[in-house]
Amino acid sequence: MDIVDLFQQILASHHLSQRAVCGMLGFTSANQMTRILKRQVSHKYLVKFGNLLLEHRQELGLTDRETADLQACCMSINLNTDDETAASIFFSAISRPTDSRKEADIALYDAEWTSMGSLKSAFHDAVSLSLSIVSCLNLPLCSILDAWETHCILNVEYYHPEGKRNALSAQYLRSIWPFLHKPWFHPYCVKRRQNVACDGLIHADVALIDAEFSEGERKSYMLVPQSEHAAVLLPFPEHHLPFQRILFPQHDTIYPLEIPQQNEENYIQYLRYLQNLERNHEAFLIKADMCLNMIPAEIQLRALQEGPMSSYPGIEETLAPMYAIEKERYENNRNKKKYQYYLHTYDGLLRFMETGIESDHFWGFRPFTPEERYQILSELYNRAANSPYTHLFFLKPGIHLIPDEIGWYEDRGICFLLPQTHYDIEHGHSELLFQDPSFCRFFSGYFRKWICQHYAYSKADSLIMLQNLLEQFSITVTNPEDSF
Repeated sequence: MDIVDLFQQILASHHLSQRAVCGMLGFTSANQMTRILKRQVSHKYLVKFGNLLLEHRQELGLTDRETADLQACCMSINLNTDDETAASIFFSAISRPTDSRKEADIALYDAEWTSMGSLKSAFHDAVSLSLSIVSCLNLPLCSILDAWETHCILNVEYYHPEGKRNALSAQYLRSIWPFLHKPWFHPYCVKRRQNVACDGLIHADVALIDAEFSEGERKSYMLVPQSEHAAVLLPFPEHHLPFQRILFPQHDTIYPLEIPQQNEENYIQYLRYLQNLERNHEAFLIKADMCLNMIPAEIQLRALQEGPMSSYPGIEETLAPMYAIEKERYENNRNKKKYQYYLHTYDGLLRFMETGIESDHFWGFRPFTPEERYQILSELYNRAANSPYTHLFFLKPGIHLIPDEIGWYEDRGICFLLPQTHYDIEHGHSELLFQDPSFCRFFSGYFRKWICQHYAYSKADSLIMLQNLLEQFSITVTNPEDSF
């Protein structure tokens, strides 16, 4: 949330008019306020505006929390150099494939810098490989892990220390992007405790490798990168402690990016996880088409009762709690006084209106009927047009984002979903939550200042496009013989 968002929230919560605030602040023209609300002023001017609000906090009736939020906004309004780098790296990860170094390899050397061939060839006859990797962000891992996956049982644990620069967090996400949803890939974050005497290897670039070869021989190694295409490979004791114990002090907190295991046990548990993630939090979402929590629960229930899940064993016992959760999600999404930004593609919403199928259509639903689609889109338009908390944008043509869905939920984290998922919990649904607090704060401003301002149509233009889509589809609903 930036100064403009926070100011609009203050106006709503304190029932203040723009005119009244202009008088308090000594503005001589209403145009000054209009330009601020449209973000047509410099960063320096926004900071000045924020400081004016702080000077008049008693007249405005600001709470301590609002005052603290304003102070934070004034301090962080300008993206620093690290954040600019992070924005560039992260956008490159989500906007184009990351396999430009597909054929790359790493030259290996021993401790005396004698050549040992390449990393790919060193383990070409391994039947299983288990790796624990810390950072190693510049290595061409795409090529190497792809090669190993084809001929051996692979297990990779990839660790990222929280609290480093946002550019390094963005680089970490870009490095692991091709493997995010592979069953053998397990990313972790490491949360450091304050004032610890021992750092372990948390600041190192290092990989530990356990290998089993075709003759049953087992060997362990430490890989220490020297450059992008060179590394030292050192023998490591075969009977060693678990890698986590070696890499990190025991007081560090290590958590997986993959959703908690209990959420995969049944769909009800998974829905509760989503419910808690969304409840009364701001949400910024990138998704080609409709989000499930923007579809009325009654429509979802009909699609479920008439869909493939209708013959599912125990469905009657499942319907009631599913309906209750989805109703609460929809009502919370519609009524919470928290800012929600949605970035869609026009083609994605058009495809949904033509087919009634979402890009992540739940496997238990039938397609939504034309009448249901019209109701869904009408409610989306009304919210986007009338709610001060709902901001909808369409991505500009020529900007192609790789992920089907990315969701930001304040300090809860940034969620990455498996492309084209159908939420079949028992058969391969994959979802990750990146919770680094610093990167989550960065993503809020990045989403609005970089993606929405540079790569999307304005809110006004997007609303017109949505209205045109709705009017076009209304003709199809009333005259079925007419099509898009």
